[in-house]
Amino acid sequence: MRLARYLLFPFSMLYALVLKIRHLLFDLKILHSCEPDVKRIIIGNLALGGTGKSPFSRYLAQKLSEQKRIAILSRGYGRKTRGFKVVHQDSLAEECGDEPLEFRFSLDARIQVAVCEDRCRGIEKLMQADQKPELILLDDALQHRKLAGGLRILMCTWDKPYYKDHLVPVGNLRDLKSASKRAEILVVSKCPTITVSEMERFKVESGFAGTIAFCKNEYARPIKFSGDANPSKWIAIAGIADPSDFFKKVESTLEVLEKLRFKDHHSYSPEELIAIASKCKSLNCGIVTTLKDAMRLKPFCKKELSGINVTFMPVSPAFISGGKELFDQINNYLK
Repeated sequence: MRLARYLLFPFSMLYALVLKIRHLLFDLKILHSCEPDVKRIIIGNLALGGTGKSPFSRYLAQKLSEQKRIAILSRGYGRKTRGFKVVHQDSLAEECGDEPLEFRFSLDARIQVAVCEDRCRGIEKLMQADQKPELILLDDALQHRKLAGGLRILMCTWDKPYYKDHLVPVGNLRDLKSASKRAEILVVSKCPTITVSEMERFKVESGFAGTIAFCKNEYARPIKFSGDANPSKWIAIAGIADPSDFFKKVESTLEVLEKLRFKDHHSYSPEELIAIASKCKSLNCGIVTTLKDAMRLKPFCKKELSGINVTFMPVSPAFISGGKELFDQINNYLK
């Protein structure tokens, strides 16, 4: 593993050079950014995925919708369409991406959800609506330098903090560690049971100058998504960046016969699901999965997965420390 890192290091350095030039062009205003006239919170990470960004964005949107008209704008990763698109309950993942569909499925109807690869254009379209949003949450847009201003929230996990990671292909970072300085808030997710001294050490080691909040994953009771049967045994499937926490939870809660792991944003094929459904029928079990995966399984529930119980495990962040400070800073920004 160490030898492979050394061999890939030149490619990582070349990527770092490209990123530095790109950031410099934006800093010198050679490449231009837009600054829309609407409050916006930008949520993102420096890693390729697995930081719990979607559950946090969903949680934040629900909380802030109590005081503002909210819209969520996402790129819509993995969709087969382009341009601006409003996400509806009957939309499919291939039209808008799995995460925006997850937002639409789980959030109050008064919260608008839309996708657009050009965030500036997406905001412009949202602001043309009769009920203009008073606050826009931009999911996975921290590295989107074409959009300036706003309150920026960086996310990383406790066990894989960005300051100990490396750029791809050596590590899992897609942007420079120094990009963390553009964020005002750092949310450390998926924390185990940690002490105050461990949190203080993290703050010192990270060198992050803004607000730092620590949270853990909190799972609610499983929710049936489709199917009539009520099995007592399950096959767990996950197509997310880091399913370890999910698998650990379902194994401690349910009787899991098998775990199937797929790549993040995996597009399930009919053949794959027919094989899984056949196995479920022979073992008299159901499928337990993540909400994100349930959105991608949605088109198959009436055919390939007909009669199979598909259940998902809802997850949301629960603050261990720094939650009050985080919301105080958000409220100050909104004022």
